Amino acid sequence: MTVILGDYRDFLTRLKKLDLLDAYNLKPVLDGKALAKALAMKPGPWMKDALDVVMAWQLRNPDSASAEEAIQAVKIGQKHGELTSSLITHFLRLTIRPLFAKTSHPAVTAQGRKVTTTVLPKRFRGSEESEEVTKPWKGRDDYALALLRWIVLSLDERSAEQNWPLLIPPLLTIVDDTDA
Repeated sequence: MTVILGDYRDFLTRLKKLDLLDAYNLKPVLDGKALAKALAMKPGPWMKDALDVVMAWQLRNPDSASAEEAIQAVKIGQKHGELTSSLITHFLRLTIRPLFAKTSHPAVTAQGRKVTTTVLPKRFRGSEESEEVTKPWKGRDDYALALLRWIVLSLDERSAEQNWPLLIPPLLTIVDDTDA
């Protein structure tokens, strides 16, 4: 018990030294519209994740509190790849992967393994309904393709290698689709 209390005390001392005790009160210096404009993208559901990345930048730079400085940092981050790389990883993990994981493929089980038994065809459903149910990235969550396009266009060699396991499944799903 004393070890746990000591660790907690050390943690709080570190937070105090970094002046992060009031971090929960911080408001983003940059709103979603300004960030979308800086990234040249339409605002959408992905914006929450992007603003989380901006907040991480804000915590690393507590002396910079203006929206103009944050936008400039975003642009510099894009040139140097830090922010873009963070956004790519963030979006692939938290937005793209869940949408494409819901996609059912007749040759793959729910656990991601190859189907080795004969599977009877599912009952016919209307094409719109079944497509939206089995492929959420094409239905109500169609922003996923625009976001994935931005990710692919923003990739550099290092971020492609780092995110390869997250990148390949959605791309192969799109390639396998007859009406991508």
